[in-house]
Amino acid sequence: MEVLDRIAWQAKVKEGIKSVEEKRELEREEKITSRHQRTQPVSTSHTTPATDYTCSKTSCQRSCKSRIGLHI
Repeated sequence: MEVLDRIAWQAKVKEGIKSVEEKRELEREEKITSRHQRTQPVSTSHTTPATDYTCSKTSCQRSCKSRIGLHI
């Protein structure tokens, strides 16, 4: 009789482990999807081409495509 109880106990333990692992996997997937949704770009300013900026020197007359305005 003791052997049957042990087998039943082992089955319950394996069942519990399986359910906990499934729950953990679902929570991990939800966390990943929420992280991906958070990292979606809010504005598309980084995808639009930069406008040409002219150099402030009159002798240069080069156009600079830098958004931060580094002119040589």
